Formats: sequence, structure tokens, C-alpha cells
Amino acid sequence: MVDMARLNTLKSQLLQATDFMPVFEYFMTHFGENLQFMAMGQRTQHAVIEAAVAQTFQRLYGKPLPAGQLLLTLLPKQRFVHGGGFYEENLVNVVVF
Repeated sequence: MVDMARLNTLKSQLLQATDFMPVFEYFMTHFGENLQFMAMGQRTQHAVIEAAVAQTFQRLYGKPLPAGQLLLTLLPKQRFVHGGGFYEENLVNVVVF
């Protein structure tokens, strides 16, 4: 069973974080490894999120992010988007309210 109240904790962590590894670990522990949670969302595209990830990738790795490789999932009721992808040896994760 998915405890959706934990999304509020995740949101609070995101707003206060300066180190995002604990936030990512919380997401993976309570949501990312939960097949029921993963099945709740719907695939989506989000131009602003995709542009932000592409720009960050370019700044970090000095090369463009391959287009169309980011897989995002939307939970509309919670206004929550998560997803990611692998780009060469780099892992990209997205968790956005």
C-alpha cells in the first residue's frame, strides 16, 4: 500500500534541502521502489522540466542532453512529476511538485 501522505514529507524535504541525496533516498525508499506507486501515474511531457534538465546536463557535462530520452510520470491530483533516464554513464532523476 502506498502512503500518499509521505508526499507531503517529500515536498517539505525538497523545499528545505541543500543536499538532495537524502531527498532522493526518501523518494526511492517510499515511492520509487513501489510498483503500486509507479503504476498510479501517467506518462507526460513537461517543457519547463525538460528544458531545466537539459540546461543542467549541459552545464554539468558540457554536452547536450539527447532529446526525447527523459521519461516523466505525472500524478495529476498531487501535481507531482517524477522520472528520469540514463545518458551514457550519467543517471538523471527528476522529482518536482
